[in-house]
Amino acid sequence: RRPVLDAMIRTVHALSRSPGLRAAAPLSRALSSGKTLDVRSPSTGELLQTVPSVTAAGARDAVRAAAAAQSAMAAMLPAEREAALLRLAAALEARSEELALTMAREAGKPLREARGEVAYSLGFFRWFAGEARRSYGRTIPTTHVDRRLWTIRQPVGLCALISPWNFPLAMLARKLAPAIAAGCASVMKPAEDTPLTALILAEEAARCGIPPDAASLLVCSRDDVAEVGEVLATDPAVKKLSFTGSTAVGKQLASWASGTVKRVSLELGGNAPAVVFRDADIGKAAAAIVASRFRNSGQTCVCTNRVLVDASVAGQLTDAMAELIDGLVIGDAADERTDVGPLVNERAAASAASFQQQALDAGARPVVGGRGRVSAAGGVRRVGDAPTAEFDPDDGTTFFEPVLLVGASPGMRCVAEESFAPILPVTTFDVEAEAVELANHASAGLAAYAFTRDLGRALRMSEALEFGMVGVNEAVISTEVAPFGGIKESGTGREGAAEGIDEYTEVKYVAVGGV
Repeated sequence: RRPVLDAMIRTVHALSRSPGLRAAAPLSRALSSGKTLDVRSPSTGELLQTVPSVTAAGARDAVRAAAAAQSAMAAMLPAEREAALLRLAAALEARSEELALTMAREAGKPLREARGEVAYSLGFFRWFAGEARRSYGRTIPTTHVDRRLWTIRQPVGLCALISPWNFPLAMLARKLAPAIAAGCASVMKPAEDTPLTALILAEEAARCGIPPDAASLLVCSRDDVAEVGEVLATDPAVKKLSFTGSTAVGKQLASWASGTVKRVSLELGGNAPAVVFRDADIGKAAAAIVASRFRNSGQTCVCTNRVLVDASVAGQLTDAMAELIDGLVIGDAADERTDVGPLVNERAAASAASFQQQALDAGARPVVGGRGRVSAAGGVRRVGDAPTAEFDPDDGTTFFEPVLLVGASPGMRCVAEESFAPILPVTTFDVEAEAVELANHASAGLAAYAFTRDLGRALRMSEALEFGMVGVNEAVISTEVAPFGGIKESGTGREGAAEGIDEYTEVKYVAVGGV
């Protein structure tokens, strides 16, 4: 009999209330807690699906089933893991439009961006398909004539993969792909706001040729998420925990995981500065910053959170950014024309309003936008156009108008903290050393950006900025072929590139004597 977690995958079928969304039937008695989770569209407030929701008991069942699959997963040849990953990539590509539309509806991600996320995700499955064959050990020069020394890499074991709502496919892809490549079984837990995309991924993972329950999925409600997370972080059968999400939750998971000394990878919050020098190409800098800041309505960990600009060109940069922001289109995420969709839920919208109001009270001034929560009932519109309908706090939508703020200071929350909202504050500086100090004045250290045409300055900034990733004259830098991750309170470990598979392996040293 297949272990009980396979039941969750079998429940995902073609019945749907909305085109492009698949429903989840009730789980088997062994898995079902009797609880359900309603998934709603932040663009319209409508109920998209009701899916089964597990509790801590279901999480423990999931861990046991996946742990039983680990030996078979580790026994797969590298070529077999490679083939499984390529099959999974092809299956997801065949459902790419369904995946994109599902993301648009459940996460509020603009459809064009959602399509880009699907393509980005496929890159990780294909990259790590190749890495499955390239997880090398090494031969060590011997210290004795009759002794031989070498190392091998082996799977770390069962992995718990916890992903956020802002990239519901890509963040799981960055974790699941190297886990499969390394020979690790996994239990995936998507965010409670966006389980539908993950259900499609889990359905196809179950068909790609890996052992039953080697890539299982847990969906749980917000009421149970802490207990489920604690199970995944403390169960001794779980050998590695990979988490992408808030810094506060990451710290809690790391604390729990310390009890069994698990391998832990954390990709946590950011507070990315974009530093613009007087010798920069102002037009290109403005375009790059606006594209970065307002991607996914400002809800990305590596997007520009604050602009630091040389005072001598601040007016030019502000004008250029204002023109671009003015033309951004707000609307339903599933509409092809939309640039800026809703925030993911009511809590996110309330948080954005709080960040903006605090900045305004402290003296910041809006150059464009600034209406706060708005209605999209009248259809798509440009930021620069007045809304055609009044905001209704009871309509279930969570749109927040992009805003460009000048006169921002380091003490404002939208500068000092990650706002995760379409709010762009601008602060000025006079000399390079001041820019570096302002940029590094943050507990987070995920990504930073610098714009300059001076090669020496570009090199200095790439070294001086205390962040795990630095883009020079570029503000969208993530790719499967480069290591993604931060320093300071932005986390530990790397995803993507050759470093990505190392996170899922252990190095074993072998010494043979009497040769």
